Amino acid sequence: MALSPHNLGTIVEAFEEDPDLDCNLEFMICQGARLSRELTELARRRICQNLYVSYGSTETTTVACGPAHAIGHIPGAVGYVVPGVTVDILDGDGRPQPPGSEGRVAIRSPHQASGYVGDPETSAQIFRGGAFHPGDLGLVTADGLLVITGRAKTTLTLGGDSVAPEVVEEALCTFPGVAEAAAFTLDSLLGVPELFALIVARGSIDEEALRAHCVRHLRPVFIPQRFIAVDAIPRGGQNKIDRQRVAEIGRAKVQVTQ
Repeated sequence: MALSPHNLGTIVEAFEEDPDLDCNLEFMICQGARLSRELTELARRRICQNLYVSYGSTETTTVACGPAHAIGHIPGAVGYVVPGVTVDILDGDGRPQPPGSEGRVAIRSPHQASGYVGDPETSAQIFRGGAFHPGDLGLVTADGLLVITGRAKTTLTLGGDSVAPEVVEEALCTFPGVAEAAAFTLDSLLGVPELFALIVARGSIDEEALRAHCVRHLRPVFIPQRFIAVDAIPRGGQNKIDRQRVAEIGRAKVQVTQ
């Protein structure tokens, strides 16, 4: 079975609610978004031991793949670069960086598309220098493990500090009871950006314990001012978080409580 982490979470919840459910899947491949360590452990224990993570896109097909149990302890790890595919990590000037250095991801694949039909402007931006530029930030280790650290277009700026929302979300989702999370910023009355987070919880959440958990896993500036409970995180294509809708929902909920 191939599915997204979001859909895997839904299936895991169903199995957790019914102890009599059984599953005979031989392996599962998760793709489209980050897979948290908590969800990995639940899925392997309850559904299928052979759980893999995969990274790729329609434009490139599969770029990296790896066993979830072996790389799940590494935040952002999405698998080992597959044979025939090249992943370069570029700095701000487009220069390749050495293994372990973070930068913008550039992919070259033998199955790579050459552009988007009827959209030469976007094609020129995304397909350049013979590579596909997905807009992701990441690094490749010396042994070929691809680690995605965030999105260049979704980086949150907090004064003089910047953070990928995925870093905050991954920390939140390792707290027991938090099924999903989405980080966003809103400007205060003084125009200062402040960090907030929408969370989907499994039952009630001890907010003080959640905040203490964030203190242990995040820098102080990256701890959300508030945790806002919602029924679902808005998502778009391939179940990726709709960042614009997250900010709109968050803004509306914050204004209601002010």
